[in-house]
Parts: sequence; C-alpha cells; structure tokens
Amino acid sequence: MANKEATIYLLDVGKSMWRDRAAGNDGPVSYVDQAKYILLRLLSAKIQSGRKTDFVALVLVGTDESDNALADGEQYLHVTTKFDFEPATIPFLRFIDQELTKGDSLGDIMDGFIVSLDLMTTHCKHYKYSKTVYILTDGNDEINQTDSDQLIANANDQGVKVNTICFGLSDDASSKSDQKISNEAFLQKFSEQCNGSFWDGEEAQGELEKLRSKKPAPYVHIRDYLTIGDPGSHPDACIQIPVRMYSKTAELKLPTAGKWSIPAESANIPDSQKSCKVVMSRTYKELLPDIDSDDRGEDGEKQPKKEEGDGAGKNGDSGELNKEDLIKAYRYGKTLVPFDPRDEEAMKYRTPKGLSILGFVDLKYVRLEIFMGPTYALVPDPDRPLAAPMFYSLLAAMQLRNACALMRFVRRDDGNPKLGLLFPKKPSAQTNKEYAYWIPVPFAEDIRRYTFMSFQALVGTPADNPLLKATAPLSFSIASSQSQTSSSTQSSQKITAKPALQSSIDVQKILAKVKRYDKRTLDPEETIRRVDDFIDAMDLAPDMMKDEDDGSHQTELHRARNVFNPGYQRLYQCITYRALNPELEDNSLPPMDPRFVVGIRPDPSVTERASPALEKLKEAFDVQKVEKKASTKRAWAGRIANDAGVGQEATGRLDMDAVLEGTDGEVKRPKLEGMTIAELTDAQVTEVGTVDPVRDFENMIKGKDSSLVDKAIEQMMSVIVKLVSQSLGDQFYTKAVNALASLRKGCILQGDESVFNTFLLDLKAGLTRTGSMAGANGSPVVQNASALSKHGSFWDRIVTEKVGLAGKSQEDTEAVRFFEVDRSQQAAPVHEKAPEPDEEDDFDLLE
Repeated sequence: MANKEATIYLLDVGKSMWRDRAAGNDGPVSYVDQAKYILLRLLSAKIQSGRKTDFVALVLVGTDESDNALADGEQYLHVTTKFDFEPATIPFLRFIDQELTKGDSLGDIMDGFIVSLDLMTTHCKHYKYSKTVYILTDGNDEINQTDSDQLIANANDQGVKVNTICFGLSDDASSKSDQKISNEAFLQKFSEQCNGSFWDGEEAQGELEKLRSKKPAPYVHIRDYLTIGDPGSHPDACIQIPVRMYSKTAELKLPTAGKWSIPAESANIPDSQKSCKVVMSRTYKELLPDIDSDDRGEDGEKQPKKEEGDGAGKNGDSGELNKEDLIKAYRYGKTLVPFDPRDEEAMKYRTPKGLSILGFVDLKYVRLEIFMGPTYALVPDPDRPLAAPMFYSLLAAMQLRNACALMRFVRRDDGNPKLGLLFPKKPSAQTNKEYAYWIPVPFAEDIRRYTFMSFQALVGTPADNPLLKATAPLSFSIASSQSQTSSSTQSSQKITAKPALQSSIDVQKILAKVKRYDKRTLDPEETIRRVDDFIDAMDLAPDMMKDEDDGSHQTELHRARNVFNPGYQRLYQCITYRALNPELEDNSLPPMDPRFVVGIRPDPSVTERASPALEKLKEAFDVQKVEKKASTKRAWAGRIANDAGVGQEATGRLDMDAVLEGTDGEVKRPKLEGMTIAELTDAQVTEVGTVDPVRDFENMIKGKDSSLVDKAIEQMMSVIVKLVSQSLGDQFYTKAVNALASLRKGCILQGDESVFNTFLLDLKAGLTRTGSMAGANGSPVVQNASALSKHGSFWDRIVTEKVGLAGKSQEDTEAVRFFEVDRSQQAAPVHEKAPEPDEEDDFDLLE
C-alpha cells in the first residue's frame, strides 16, 4: 500500500453549474454550492490528518482563461490549473469557499481529465503513489467521448482511480436534456472502467455529512520473533515464530495549540512578509536558595524564591548554565540524588528486544479489570512463508484449550519490559481474518487496592444465605404486623437454639447493617427479577431489533466505531469555521453539532423501551432524594458572622440561614464595607517575617491594636538589616528595598518621620562607611555594621529607587544632599565580631 497520496479535484464551473436548483436553509442552492460543500469536507479531512505526504491539486473546467501546461491556443481551452500539487492548506479552502468565480465559457470535462493525467504524471513520476481524480460536474455541457478507451487505458496503466460526482442525477428524466442523459451514462461507465465510483451529488453530500475521524496509517510497532521457551538455555527446545505487531487501539490525543505573535500580526507590513510563528528557547539558570521562601512547587515541596533582577549564577550576573553542565537528579524523599550519564547507563535493566511467551492462562481466571494501556494486534510475518502455519497453529491450540498466553514485550534493547495477555481472535464472517491481540496487564506497583464494606448480608435470598435467614423477619416489611411478630419470634428461637451460629456471627451488627442499607420494599426474588428486567430492557443489541427494510438484525448501539470523540469533533469544527471566516468582528463560533454527543448519551429508543422496567424498579426500593447540606467550614464566613452578630450558635458553628435570612424572610447580607480579600483571609499578624515583610508590616500597622505599630516599625528595621547583611550578592536587595519603601510610607502615615530618618541615616552610614552610627539617643540604630559594609552596592539601589528622607520634598536641599556620599570622609572598614545567629531564624541555614 502506497504511503503517499495524490488527489486531483476536477471541478466544472460552467454556467449550468451556477443555476439555482433548490432552496436550502440559507436560500437557493446551486450545484456549485453542493460541490463546494463536498470539496470543503474532503479537504478538511485531509488537513485534519496532517500528513505531509498527502498532496492535492485543483483543476477548473469552464473558466474564461486557459491556464494549463497543455494549452496551445487551439486545444485544452477553458481549463485552468488553479492549484498545483501541495498539501491541503487554508488558502486552498478559502479559495473554494469564497473566491470561486463563475465561468462564462464552455469547457470539455475530458480536456480537464487529460490535463489532470499530465499533472499527475509530472508530479508522481515513477514513485509509488495512491492516485485519485475526483470529477465534479452536472454533465450538461458537451463532452468529447472520442478516444475515451485510450484515456481509460492510460489511467489504468498509471494506477489512477476516477471517482465521479454527477449533480442532478436523481432529477426527473423529463427535465433532463438528451445530452445530459448521454453524458451521465458515459461518466458512469468511464468511472467504473477506471476502478472508481459514480455518485449522485446529493448522495455524496449525505455520505460526507457523516462524522469521520482521523484514520492513521498502519504502523508496524515491532518486527521480531515470538519466542516460546528459552533460546539461551535450551535452544533446541524453543520455538520462534516471525511476527509483526501493529497498534490496534490507542488514545487519540487532541492537537496542542502553538503560539501566535499578536504584535507580528498587527504589524504594518505586507502579509507576505509576516510570520506570526514563534520559537521557544530554553535557558538554564543556577537558582540560589531563599530558605525563607514559602513558595511550593507542583510536588508540594518548598521551592527557592528568586526576585526579579536578583541573583548571580556561576556564569556571571545572568546565572545562565550550559546544557553540558547539567546532569539528572532523582527525588528521594526531600532530597535530590544526582546521577551522571555513566551512572544512568550502569543502572539500566538490560533486556533484549523481543516477544516471549511466559506461559498460558485459562480464560476463566482472567479478570477484565486488570487490562490497561493500548491494544496491539499480532500477525505472522508475510515475508516468511513458514510463519503463518506456525502462528495459526498456536492460535488454534489456544482456542481449543480456551486459554490465553502471558507474553513479555520489549520494544527495543534495554527498554522497559511490559507484560500482557495474548488472545486469539476468531475470524469473522465479513473479513475472514485471523490474528491475535495483546493487552497489557499491570505489575504489582500498578495495582491500586481498595477495601470496601461487605454487603454479604444483603446478597441472595433467605433460603441460601444464613445471614439473611437469621435476619429476614427484620429485613423486609412485606407481611402483616401479626406475621412479622410471629416470624420474629421464630427467628429468635432459631438463634437461641444454635449457640454456634451466635458465636460466629455478630447478630447485632448484621441487623444494624441490614436496617441501614437494605432499602428493598419487596421480597428478594421479586427485586432481583425486576433488576434483571431492567438490564434486559437496556440491552444495546436486543434480539427484537430488526431492520425495517429486510428484517435483518441491526448492529449494536454505541459501537466503538460509531461513537466519535465530541471534543475532537468540536475542536476541528471550530478550527475550520475560524479558518474560513477569519475576519468576523464578533469572533463567534458555530453552534455545537448535535451529532457530536449522540454517542455519549442514551439512545432514545433504549430509554423508551426501558421506561416501564425503570418504573417497576423504583417501586422495589425506597428511593428518597438526598438534599445537599451547606458547608459550614468556611473560616471567613464565621468571621463575617461574628462581625454581623448573627447566626452564631453556642457550639461556635455558623448558621447560614440566620446570616442570609432575617426574621421577615428577606435576604440579608453582612456588610463588608472597608474589608478587603486579604482582611477576610489573613489571620492576625503579630510579627514581621522575612518571607513577605511588606505584607506583614502593612497588616500590623493597619490593625486595630495600636500597640503593634511601634513593634512593627522596630521589627521592620531589623528585617531590612537582616535581608541586606545576609544577602548572597544582591539576592535579597529587591525585597529589602521594597521593605524600606514600605517602612517610609508607614512612618509617614503614623507621624514617625523622625524615626525613619534616623534609621535611614544610620543605614547609609553602615553601607557607605561614612559618618557616625549613633541614633537619636546616642546608641546606634543599625547593628552589625561590618556586615553592612560589605553590601555597599545596596546604597546604589536605594539611590536608584529614590527612597529618601521622610517628610522632605525632592527639591529640599537636605533631601538632595542625602543621596550624595563624601568619599573623602569614608571610614576604614569596621572589623566587628559577627553576632551569634538566632537559633530559630531560617536565614542561618544559608551559612
């Protein structure tokens, strides 16, 4: 089978094709409209498949011009090669949908076919292609039928299949001209002799309206030997059968969306020069840890936090690393364990490529719930004559013994081995093909074990279940009250008479379980019968389903090949619509096609047939609607209730009905004026931390407790000094300067400008080693001057961000001079003993 396809669409655009024939939903419809719909469906399917080896071309007949490779001014007139061979594209679709024009000249469809054959020969040459020509015409114009036998012979020699779609074929014969009737007969004979099909336009349109999915080309997953036995230990006793493995079922992944550059799209340049495509480049950077960070990654572990513009890596300020400098590291608990390429090679499990049968399993021991992953089909290698007899003999033996094989599959050398069950597939009456299919099964690590409560007390009938026999009089309320009392007495006597049963069964637990979970209102036999009737009524392939025409059985409903993925179909419906209509101002999308969801909804015929059984099934159980309870675990709702003074019970739970409804039944809502989301969600802050000092500081000074203001200012100054002094390079500079700006703003709001100015002057002296370090009371506000002196570049950051003295305007002389540094008075480095680290401080982990 050829992997390449070449398809030519030969379209008649003459006058007769443009006449309105019938009225559709959007008005009159011509043959050209029907042809456009057919072509759009065919081309859309090719675009969806995305095959690079699928080429299409478009030849128009009946055009005013003659633009083709064979036109010489006298022959092959009014034939235009509009699109030469290329993969189906959006411009191709848009031309068919929007740019097709009416031709006022008469063209011969056979001239167009000869041009198509020449185009096919030029493109395909001697390469192996699957070649097809689609002829779309109404057959009203004259067709030169001479030399048609030679054309048929040439088409067959080249392997070209001709499919003809003739419009108006089903019209009344009295409305057709003799020429049209003759042309229809000729085109049908011509198509059949070229190994093609002949379709009526409406028939073809109806066939193409059916949903279709992407048809992947057959792909050989592996070519190898199916081995029975151990060729290494017992080479003379093993059997090796050449086989091929094909993918039978696999999940169809929805296509991923690429990136599109909006600036490039809106750029004022010609469309031919625009390229809105983008490429992704990956950069690796060394990330220095900030262990105060409370950010967590996808795996729930703390992640290092890095401010914008902070950090310097091993290759300079950018921190970029080469890919060659990286190795893999695997997580082991909270630790990453690195492995270099040699380690990775050494830890591989060495497995040879191949298929090996480990043993055989009786089908009665196979459980369907263990099947996992895609399914593969195994067939004997067609290039090895002895493979088929050996393979089919194995399948026949497995069918005879009602068994399947446990098979190990390794796709490539040193690949991960997989285990699966190999089942023989019996040949069907339609295909008469016999093969085996392999389904993966889990390893022990793949199995999830769950323990469920036993319902043994509710299974079966009192006659065959001792648990139900002991509790039956208390389980069902069917008989009269007098009968229940008598039956209960008898059951009690039976239990008393058999102490062994009492010792082995906790009767009280059984009674409680039956009372709680048994909601049957009828006796067990009748209940089971009604459940069986309901299951039979919902059968997707019942015997009573007959075809209305010939009485044969219909195929089962919801068959896999007839159930389409609604997400996939809807996605391409919208993509096609937007591709053909890119200039829509409202950016609208077409409505959902109801056919997309037919396969995932109950069939109306089944629900109608099962309705009587469903009603009887409801009568067999005490069915009650369970109202959903409102959640009362919202902390913010409790805080609102406290502020509102309503809905708080003695237990501390929030009564939402009391919050939302007043005594008059009107809905009331708590007042939230002046409250932000942060105030509703944040807990009481009593300390400025290093994770988010700005937020902690602002929450403390905005609170109702005035005693926290002075505490917040003091702690904020300590945090700023700590961030700067313990920063690795400029790692924490951004966080520190933001904290300094927040402290300045807070001090201005609280009227403590002098406190901030004293702190800032001392901070400047420590960073630049100029001036004194004494505060207002003679003691230095900023401690650890030696640590600050190593971070003089932080002063440049303060100057850049213009975080100056509080209460001073930008033009103030003192404010201007504050940012100046007299280097002549710069003090010598201060050598102080570093203070002992705090035991509870996360920053100490960086040392």
